[in-house]
Amino acid sequence: MKKFVLALCVIAASVSQAFPLDMSRDIDTATAKLMPKVVEWRRHLHQYPELSNREVKTAKFVADHLRKLGLEVRTGVAKTGVVGILKGSQPGPVVALRADMDGLPVTERNSLPFASKETADFNGQKVGVMHACGHDTHVAMLMGAAEVLTGMKDKIKGTVVVIFPPAEEGPPAGEPGGAPDRGGGRVRRPPGGPAGRGRRGRRGHELRGGRCLPERDRRQSVVLHSFDRLPGRWRSVLADSLQ
Repeated sequence: MKKFVLALCVIAASVSQAFPLDMSRDIDTATAKLMPKVVEWRRHLHQYPELSNREVKTAKFVADHLRKLGLEVRTGVAKTGVVGILKGSQPGPVVALRADMDGLPVTERNSLPFASKETADFNGQKVGVMHACGHDTHVAMLMGAAEVLTGMKDKIKGTVVVIFPPAEEGPPAGEPGGAPDRGGGRVRRPPGGPAGRGRRGRRGHELRGGRCLPERDRRQSVVLHSFDRLPGRWRSVLADSLQ
């Protein structure tokens, strides 16, 4: 997890040229110091997952953290989404970092102390809820990256936007939302299972029985977006915020 928090910070720095080239060591040191908190956040998020378009407590958890850091925060974006804006000390490019927030309608079956025992209604059925696709980890890592970058705010030339969109896994039937696929449509699960069977999601991996496979593809959910490639509703929100 430490490597991915570090990677988010370094990617933001390298793509936007927002930091001096010698900042990587400082970023590494700050990330190592922060890791116990990141692990704690991840376990909390794992224990209390929420389904797509229902990420109310998760959004509050994220927004409260960003506000404590002093970021400009917008909530209720695309229903439950959160945007945090970190403006550097000097003008420059805008870089956006993203982490999805929603869990899956999957029952967790293990004895971990932070295992989810949450349940919810999904398409008329009572289901277990679990972070079976890594979004708990993604959110915790991006919260960590936001804290590390905030500590270096005076050295940033530009703006870093952290985006926590809802409903990446697809909302309940009949509700708007969900992540766009590569063809510009929406990722939808076929009937018959919580996450479908034999269906390819937008990141190109198989969704089987509520599990997203393989592990390496899960990590692609935390991705760097250039500002002009963000989905339209996010682009307009950021444009309004950055004026």
